[in-house]
Amino acid sequence: MWSCCSAATPRRRVVPSGWWGLLAAAGLLLAAAPAAAQQVRSAVVPDTITVGDVVKAAVRVDLPAGYSAAFPDSLSLGTDLENAGPRRDTTETLPGGARRITSVYLLTGWRPGIQSLPAVPITITNGTNQQVMLATLQSLVIRSVLPVDTAGLKPKPVKAVVGPNWLLWPFIVALILLLLLLWLLYWLWKKYRQRTPVVVAAPAVGAREAALAEIDRARADLFETGDIKRFYVIVSEALRHYLAAIDSRWSADLTTSELAPRMYGVFDRVVATELERLLRSADMVKFAKVRPTRDEALAEGQRFRTWVENFAERPPAPPQEIAA
Repeated sequence: MWSCCSAATPRRRVVPSGWWGLLAAAGLLLAAAPAAAQQVRSAVVPDTITVGDVVKAAVRVDLPAGYSAAFPDSLSLGTDLENAGPRRDTTETLPGGARRITSVYLLTGWRPGIQSLPAVPITITNGTNQQVMLATLQSLVIRSVLPVDTAGLKPKPVKAVVGPNWLLWPFIVALILLLLLLWLLYWLWKKYRQRTPVVVAAPAVGAREAALAEIDRARADLFETGDIKRFYVIVSEALRHYLAAIDSRWSADLTTSELAPRMYGVFDRVVATELERLLRSADMVKFAKVRPTRDEALAEGQRFRTWVENFAERPPAPPQEIAA
């Protein structure tokens, strides 16, 4: 998997003849001895991929004690290859203080075929001397993801969204219809805002009907709660408000003693007497703690209802003029 690489080609030297030539050759051998101890190897794993896959290109150098190596951060690749990640380095310690450094480059390819990888320059120094060695990488084979019979096909150019193959008049008609619909909705909204509300008059409830409804409600409440005092409060108030609705002079705030004399001057004596009796019977329950039975209360409530039903409403008599 690993292949050995040699150092970069040194400059050509002219070796003098004679003893000076021998001395110069000996010096060159001594200078090259440390470089010979440095071994560079490389590998590409895997050597065959498909388009878009990631491949690892590894370079390894063994260094004697006191030597260091510098690797490029990324490889100089063409348009068909690119670096797929940062360089990854690992260092191992060998016997005698030597070190083994391995740098791994992540690459990916986008065009099928055989792709040549560039040599990796490695700068090796020992504090005083510096030398550049080239690590040669083997070629990479990239296979297409398409079937064999379609590898040579070229896609058709992209067509324009709106062009000769498209008709514009349906879009224009649709836009006109949309504008008409929006105008119609706006017109309907304005008509809705300008409409005149229709006021439906609620049927007026007469004073007699209101009083009878209150007496009926008191009767239902008595069956539900059994509260005798509450029953008399409701029926007496219904009768008092009925009289106040007929004539404001018969206010519901008047007591029975205040209201009775005013009744005798206006109503028939039998009617006025029955009205006074009903109001005083209710006062006895409300204020004197008289407690009739439920049946007695229901019978009394029926007399209240009968009085309201049979009462002949008439306009109040005009006030008498006081002679000067």
